[in-house]
Amino acid sequence: MPQYLGYEFTVQKTFYPVDESIALQLWCEDGPLGRATINLANFGLVPPIDCCFIKNCQENYGILDALIEAKVVEPIEEIQSGIFLARVLI
Repeated sequence: MPQYLGYEFTVQKTFYPVDESIALQLWCEDGPLGRATINLANFGLVPPIDCCFIKNCQENYGILDALIEAKVVEPIEEIQSGIFLARVLI
């Protein structure tokens, strides 16, 4: 099972209500571990179908590597420092 911040996790795929883009929530046995995605609709950015924006900086640093290792996402490009566009594989 994949790990993030020392916890084994599962991923729940949901959708942001504002634009129906993909949201990825990480869960561990103790409850919510963190949200891997961010919504940038307020900035005029909406990811393509089957893609999402991953925040891999600040409190989320390392989350992208954990999701890649778990075969949940495949990075496409870094759109801003620490913000990645990724294809969702689940």
